[in-house]
Amino acid sequence: MNLLLICILALLSSKSGHCHAEDITTIGIRTENHSEISSTTARVVLILWFDFTIYQCVVYPTSKDTQYSCDTSEITVLGSHCQSPDTKLLIDNSEKADAVVIANVFIKTANGVLYGIEDICINDDATIGNWYRNIKVNDGNEDASDDSNENVADKPDTNICPSSSSQYSAICVDNESVGSWSCGPGKQLVYFDRNKPNTYINDALWLDGTDVSIDTATCAPTADPTESPTISPSRLPTVRPTPAPTCVECTCDCDVATVSLCMKDQTSNAIDQAFVTNNDKVDGNADGNDDEINTGTLRVAHECPEEQDVSVLYVIIAALIAIIIMLIGAFAIYTKRSNKLISYIRVNNQKTLETESKPILNATSNGNDV
Repeated sequence: MNLLLICILALLSSKSGHCHAEDITTIGIRTENHSEISSTTARVVLILWFDFTIYQCVVYPTSKDTQYSCDTSEITVLGSHCQSPDTKLLIDNSEKADAVVIANVFIKTANGVLYGIEDICINDDATIGNWYRNIKVNDGNEDASDDSNENVADKPDTNICPSSSSQYSAICVDNESVGSWSCGPGKQLVYFDRNKPNTYINDALWLDGTDVSIDTATCAPTADPTESPTISPSRLPTVRPTPAPTCVECTCDCDVATVSLCMKDQTSNAIDQAFVTNNDKVDGNADGNDDEINTGTLRVAHECPEEQDVSVLYVIIAALIAIIIMLIGAFAIYTKRSNKLISYIRVNNQKTLETESKPILNATSNGNDV
């Protein structure tokens, strides 16, 4: 019984897990097919921020409609960072005026999950090269006369980007910002959506990457770490959590880069209040799409899942199982001893009856009256 109890406790303890960060196995791009300027002789550097690690991939996209990527042997880990954990990619083609037009970008994790970008959303006030007009999605208010040019990429029919921004069907990058063939700025930043795995999104946030710094740092340890960490964290968490869990209210402060982490997949009845500064980009109507251009700090108070102490639950289950096993053992012992006692009483009674009957038999055999 003790051995069985030990085995059960060992089985329960084996359920404890480790917080495993996903590693990046692939970083890549595919050049656009329709344009003669899709390829370049320049070196294109891809810098990826994924979780709190910065990765680098260098490609030479010399042909159009071709995939260029780095695998684990070609990816360089530049270090760690302590910024917001957005998944973003800096495309650097600032060395030459030889543009590259990118149809899509993608990354893959060690768990086999892909995150991709096809179309991007650029603020209408952003300074971009003139050639970008050739890949701008029609919004019904502009002339599409450039579509007759055979070197222009196919355009989707509808602009799905937030107001005050426009959708573009490719990413055009070089270090020129003037002239009809310009595709500046030379460094451009695009954001992946971690809520949409194994998907190429068509509304990726685009920012000018000219002033983006690639600073690595050793992050300070958590000042007040939790005393009850998750025992078995999910390595593939759900992308559609419960929109309105019934539990205590919590508050999250997010900088502009992590707005989506607070607001995505939250319905209106799960959001109590939102205080926005500097016209941040937020999901104001809780439809899963950001509505404004971001520059500031978002503060959201909403209902969130309550932490469960799984370790205590395991201990309680183990204790209950141990008690049940001990009760079964005690009952078995009691039953066995009871059976022995009953057998002993029966044997003794039989012996007593036999002893008392012997004098009577003897007297009868001698002819004596009893």
